[in-house]
Amino acid sequence: MSSEKALEEAEIYLQICESLLKRNPKRWNPAITNCIMAMIRTIDAGWIEFMGYTPKGGTRGHESTSKNLRKLYDEGYIDTSFKANLDSVKKWVDQEKSRVQYKGVDYSKRDVEKAYKGAKRLWKKMKKELRKA
Repeated sequence: MSSEKALEEAEIYLQICESLLKRNPKRWNPAITNCIMAMIRTIDAGWIEFMGYTPKGGTRGHESTSKNLRKLYDEGYIDTSFKANLDSVKKWVDQEKSRVQYKGVDYSKRDVEKAYKGAKRLWKKMKKELRKA
């Protein structure tokens, strides 16, 4: 898979979340899941572009996703503006993904709005970085 394809997939996840926000469903877990998947695919896109392969973690093991972003940041592949995204990714992908998908924790519209904002910001930054590469 190319970095462009991974970024396109992330954008689709964001579009689904945006659609769910407009529809205002009774349960928000599918919207949160789409935000989380957008973050994962966005980081995969950066990893593919700068490291040359799909990262350990990513869609096959979300626990490593924030570490993958941290490595891109620490090694200078992405600029310092990503520092603000490190905690957001850790919270949503590392800590909340299992809770939303497997433990039945219910999320609110406000939670979705926060996750969406973080995922969209990350996606925009990565898109910009990939244009520079």
